[in-house]
Amino acid sequence: MSPAPWTSSPEPLVLEDDYTVAPRSHPVSHPPVDAPLCVTCRHLDLSFFDPDCPGCSEILKSRETSIGQILAIMRQWVPQTQHNIDKLIMEVLKRGAHPDDRDSLTDMSLLMYACKAGASGVGDVEAATKITTYLVELGCDLSARCRWTDMASLHYSTYFDVAPVLAILLHRTKGADVDTQCVEYESGTALHIAAANLSLGAARVLLKFGADTDTTDDLGRKPVECIPDASHFELVPDAQELIQRMTTLLSIGLEDKRTPATISRSGVSTKSISGRTVLQAMGLKVNDRVVVGSKLGTLRFCGTTEFSTGIWAGVELDNAEGKNDGTVKGMRYFHCTPGHGIFVAARAVAKAGSSYRPKEPETRSRAPQKVVHHGKVDVSHVQAKFHSAMAVIAERTEVRVGDRVWVKDTLGPDRGCRGTVRFLGSVDFVDDMADWYGVELDQPLGRHDGTVQGVRYFAAGKDRGVFVTLNKLTKLDAGENIVEEEACDLSLCESTLSRNSPAPTATPTPATTRVRRSLSLRHHESRAASAAPSLTGSLCSSRAGSALSRSASVRQRGLSNDRATPDFQTSTVTVYNKFAKKVTKKFLEVGQGVMSIPNKEMGLVKYIGHADFAAGIWIGLELRNPKGKHNGVVQDRRYFTCKEGHGVMVRPKTISVHGINGQDLLRPASHYPV
Repeated sequence: MSPAPWTSSPEPLVLEDDYTVAPRSHPVSHPPVDAPLCVTCRHLDLSFFDPDCPGCSEILKSRETSIGQILAIMRQWVPQTQHNIDKLIMEVLKRGAHPDDRDSLTDMSLLMYACKAGASGVGDVEAATKITTYLVELGCDLSARCRWTDMASLHYSTYFDVAPVLAILLHRTKGADVDTQCVEYESGTALHIAAANLSLGAARVLLKFGADTDTTDDLGRKPVECIPDASHFELVPDAQELIQRMTTLLSIGLEDKRTPATISRSGVSTKSISGRTVLQAMGLKVNDRVVVGSKLGTLRFCGTTEFSTGIWAGVELDNAEGKNDGTVKGMRYFHCTPGHGIFVAARAVAKAGSSYRPKEPETRSRAPQKVVHHGKVDVSHVQAKFHSAMAVIAERTEVRVGDRVWVKDTLGPDRGCRGTVRFLGSVDFVDDMADWYGVELDQPLGRHDGTVQGVRYFAAGKDRGVFVTLNKLTKLDAGENIVEEEACDLSLCESTLSRNSPAPTATPTPATTRVRRSLSLRHHESRAASAAPSLTGSLCSSRAGSALSRSASVRQRGLSNDRATPDFQTSTVTVYNKFAKKVTKKFLEVGQGVMSIPNKEMGLVKYIGHADFAAGIWIGLELRNPKGKHNGVVQDRRYFTCKEGHGVMVRPKTISVHGINGQDLLRPASHYPV
């Protein structure tokens, strides 16, 4: 009978009882590798490493096993590995690792893995607490953060509700980082994380170390407002009870049933005027968390005493490093466990928490050196020429809310109208995420009053509101803002002057803040300010030489009286080159196959022209797959016919024809139907 396949083990591993390597002086990030697995576990189709398995234990103790392989084992979220987190981290340190070494795949340090391994149900709190204490004693960086989650060890222990590990970390820093923020949780503090995950034990530890319950995150929420509904924890049987207890804890705070004992004799009481005055001056109160030297404890008494003159503070230390139980020479000032009470001068007590800062060591003073004064030079106004030039260009070309603009391709007789920009940002009635400009026209040539599909973006008169993209706008300067309707009389020389004169420039105006006035809650302010400056500058600069401005003729006529008005009319001259190759430009046609750039879907052009819901040229596509939004009907108007769910209206710039952008394949706007 042949033996089982897993009994024929390979060559024995190199095992050594003591192969500890000297620790490295600097931390490194180890590249990701696969976790090892012994032959027995592999033949049993096990997918995780088990340190209690004899074969896996030999691999773990072998000197041939690298640090990266052990980190890969620590990434396995199973009880077999997390219960042995102390053994795994010790094996990493024995191989000469720095306490702050990281796993490059998760960017987590050894301390972060230790904090995570204390989670209930999967990890072991005792093992996590043991190895955390050892790493802290080695001097690991408690403020290190993971690049992917922006979470420090404090946040990981809070997220997984490992209260003993959290207490060790805060005790080490004296609570100075108790209110450290995390970007992953909308810049909320550790208390926000505890509230969002119902980490009741962690919340108690944070409050014990002075966490601020009134701190708000980027969404303006306090920790108590981050507590989720019970529906988010359907698999937790006592979720409703946890929510109620968390709400009570964050609303009322820690309730300490032990009230400081008052001394019957007058003048020896925590309510003495001198004691209260000192506490108010120091920003403290009885039962606050305080630091005495390097020891952490709770303030239980402040006032005069029988054993000495002056104001004394009675502190109950967390560890048995005191001298009494609150009683000195037969007089009891407060109650605590024997060996935990200590009395110090009031000035030697500092409040623990986010406001605590360790005292810096005194530096040796050097002999003053002779200083030569050359006078004060004001350099506040000095800046690079490049930055000043870019600021001037942006000021002349960038269109902001409140600017006066010329809107092209409106329904007016001159295909244009003046107006004022009232809105800038993304809108709900278009599929793309481009920036749209809401303009209040001077004449009733618009399509609405600033409200589209029930969402009010800005306020305008009836039929004076219109939404356009940047290529339909030309910013007007100060001189053009005061020009009235007499510009319409000079439309005959408009095209001639626009070809031979530069695009209108704007005089510097005070910078205004770009405001998004959309009332739709689905808009986020960061979307409106993400790409608009760079997009505006590039489009305006590329269009500066070819923009058509009706007011150019008015500005030409309204120059200084000293200049004589020319009595001739210029005309364009076409220069021919017999060597130039004649190229017939191709245009976008109905029935042509294109690709939608945002979702990489192929489609068929079914419509090209104007639309009722927004200005400009729109492309109607029939997608191959049912990833559209309609069947060719938008707002009760049929633009084309296709299957339900296959139709979509997009901008020309969002499609591609054999690598060519659709915007470059359009005919003039007047060619398409309105």
